[in-house]
Amino acid sequence: MTQPIWRKLVSELRVPEAQQQWALALEAMTSGKLMKIEVVVDAARNPPVIGTWTPSGFVSPCTADGDFKGTAQSPNPPVAPPPAAPPPTATLAPTVPPAAPAAVVPVASPTAALAAGTPLVPSAPRGALIARIGGSTADQIADTALPPVRVLFSIGRKCVFTVPDKLTGSLFLGVNDDPSRMADVSGMLMVDIYEAI
Repeated sequence: MTQPIWRKLVSELRVPEAQQQWALALEAMTSGKLMKIEVVVDAARNPPVIGTWTPSGFVSPCTADGDFKGTAQSPNPPVAPPPAAPPPTATLAPTVPPAAPAAVVPVASPTAALAAGTPLVPSAPRGALIARIGGSTADQIADTALPPVRVLFSIGRKCVFTVPDKLTGSLFLGVNDDPSRMADVSGMLMVDIYEAI
């Protein structure tokens, strides 16, 4: 099989856009076209481009492949602190010992705090770079219609794919997470997009 010759369409797109769930990558996709999306990593640059981001609820960054080992997500979900003791008073009334602080009930799973919702692409880990063809910047769920109007899939650090037949629309990129947290990402990835000629 002959290797394709690639023409760069988009150079160093910053994903995500500030406080947005989806970054518009291409206005229109051509059915049947062979495409490549690749995350830019260049440690020799000044400043270095390291190809990591920190999605909501993560304690450390992950690559565009996401947190497939489960090590970047918070091992200790936030819990409410015990109630503070009342301030001392200057009265001579008998003192009553303060009540014992409320017990903190541990969460069953270390990642349960992140499990409040389902990532848009369940087959890819949280934090992975994902794409959607079709729909708008406001769409937040997968399309179950036949044939689908929009398609979601994982990209990771690199993906080569053929645009499905009879599917039209824009290409959007974002982080694989529950839609309510997709816009809450620290850092960014830079992405190049190519088409085969």
